[in-house]
Amino acid sequence: MSYNLEIKAIDDLRVAAAFISKCNSTSHQHVGYCGENEKEILHTLEYDFSDLPLAESLIGAFHHDQLVGVLGLDIEKDSQEVEIWGPFIQRDDWLDVAHKMWDGLIKKLSIPVQQYNGFYHKEHQYAAPFMDQLQFEKGNAHYILIAKPSPDDSLCEEGIQEITSDLFPTFITLHQELFPHTYYNGEDIIQRLNEDRKVLISKDNEELQGYVYFEANPEFHEGSLEYIGVSQDHRKKGVGKRLIRSALFQLFNHFSIEEIQLCVAAENEKALKLYKSAGFLVKNKLISYRRKEI
Repeated sequence: MSYNLEIKAIDDLRVAAAFISKCNSTSHQHVGYCGENEKEILHTLEYDFSDLPLAESLIGAFHHDQLVGVLGLDIEKDSQEVEIWGPFIQRDDWLDVAHKMWDGLIKKLSIPVQQYNGFYHKEHQYAAPFMDQLQFEKGNAHYILIAKPSPDDSLCEEGIQEITSDLFPTFITLHQELFPHTYYNGEDIIQRLNEDRKVLISKDNEELQGYVYFEANPEFHEGSLEYIGVSQDHRKKGVGKRLIRSALFQLFNHFSIEEIQLCVAAENEKALKLYKSAGFLVKNKLISYRRKEI
């Protein structure tokens, strides 16, 4: 049992970031999408974590004033969805501590939640029983793939260009067709475009063949491919691979990115083959869980 354990707010985010980084660097404690870089985790907690105050979104477990557990809820106000950060725990009574932090943090929420989402490494020691005890539904498996710079990434693909405003409506329609239920719809992506977030397209005359949406994080030398889509009429023509290669070229050469990440459903064998042929390697396999609230 968790004797002499205090569940309370975390005052020192640097300590929390270091703790998360240490836990998330091992497969048996790894939680998807939280990151492993201590500085990046700290930056997220300070500036980009949850739409609610940290007092409602982050909680710690302390034993004699030493941090032994962290749990965060990355809450999106508009959709009322939550991505679970953790629990990250360094104690043998993992499940007991996890439930104490969960109960303590849920009580702090000031808005209703429609859905909780969790993503855990397939080798996580406690994720399955914890999610089962909280009555989460086990979902699909996803691969996290990474690519690092290679000599081939110095070659620019011809015929690939940055999207222009006249193609926004066509892009939105195609994105909706390819990804009807996803975290960013076409309008969201258009609104997110800036110097570090780009949509590259391939077109034949004025017909949109396909696109790739990527995000760069130059401060931490990381990038991600969020969406790669090719219209049904232009598949098996090398369009997808050319788009991926173009995104890699820009990220590695224009943004000085050192590692690019993407996520693909484990059952999507065609996409997995395409990404591997473009230079990506499997880093982690995650199992998803979700619980919809009434």
